[in-house]
Amino acid sequence: PGAPEDPRAAGCNSLIREGAALIRDLSDVLEALEPLRSRGFSEGTDAFDFGGSGFDAAFDTGDDFEVSLEEGGDDAALAEQVIALLGAAPVEIDEIARLTGAAPAQLSLVLLELDLAGRVDVLPGGLVAERRM
Repeated sequence: PGAPEDPRAAGCNSLIREGAALIRDLSDVLEALEPLRSRGFSEGTDAFDFGGSGFDAAFDTGDDFEVSLEEGGDDAALAEQVIALLGAAPVEIDEIARLTGAAPAQLSLVLLELDLAGRVDVLPGGLVAERRM
């Protein structure tokens, strides 16, 4: 927590006031999720609706993590454009945005998906390079 009169501490103080949990390691995560388990939710099987937003996420407890882009979707087409623009030499994300004409939010999502899928390396300074296997 920060001093109540310090505006820079407003965010942290608000989170603490709302009951944020301090996460130091896996045991803290499991402890924070315990109320969900006591309501009948179990690991790996249930989908949750976050605040009625219509966003459902299934919790997977497996070790494998794979991101797949929908076939034929706008994101898949953009992902292929991005891959075609990349090589071993890093390229500025702004340059990719200019060449593809993609909205920044859409490009950020596609770059995140490609990074998680192990196809690109997002580097410091706003640079991206194709990941060499």
